[in-house]
Amino acid sequence: MEYMNARSSQRFLTYIIDFFLIQIVVSFIVSFIPAYVDGMEYILEFYRSILQGELTENIEILTRVMKKAIKLLGIILSVQFPVYILYLVVLPHFWKNQTLGRMATHVRVISKDGKKAKVPQLMLRELVGGLLLLNLCSGFFIIPLLYWYFSSTTGRSLADMIGGTRLIDTQSKLSVEKQEENTREYVDAYFKEVSTENPESATEEETEYKVI
Repeated sequence: MEYMNARSSQRFLTYIIDFFLIQIVVSFIVSFIPAYVDGMEYILEFYRSILQGELTENIEILTRVMKKAIKLLGIILSVQFPVYILYLVVLPHFWKNQTLGRMATHVRVISKDGKKAKVPQLMLRELVGGLLLLNLCSGFFIIPLLYWYFSSTTGRSLADMIGGTRLIDTQSKLSVEKQEENTREYVDAYFKEVSTENPESATEEETEYKVI
């Protein structure tokens, strides 16, 4: 029986859960990297000086801060990339194509033909369609707009289009079966023998039947 595509609300909630879980793991890891800790302390001290009015305009200081910020971004991306792959590609490959967020919202990634999604499909979906387009390019309004458009019109997001996948509602099959069970009619009838000579004269007891 065919599964239904995940609803937009399920997609959004899944993204929020998985995004925050990944950020928690990344933040925990980078907190043990000395270069990241030193850079954060320097930038925080810079902003503290600005708020207290102790810092005058200085090109050298601003340049140093920009270099520190770029270095911090590089550290975060170098940690986020492998965590992203492990969580969204490796883990689903060995765990029914689900993450913790998908498990919580009862959704699963499958191939568009209904089969199990393969690793290359997950890589395209999560790295190109997810990390590159949705996360890094989310500042461009057209990217989230395209995600919303494809999800609402085709039931598949832009990431699904790129990876050749579908995000399905794992409870849709059960709900369809229940609906069919509720609408199915069962008839259990039994009749007593009625005289064929004068059936109009048959009593109610002689034509007793039961319908369930």
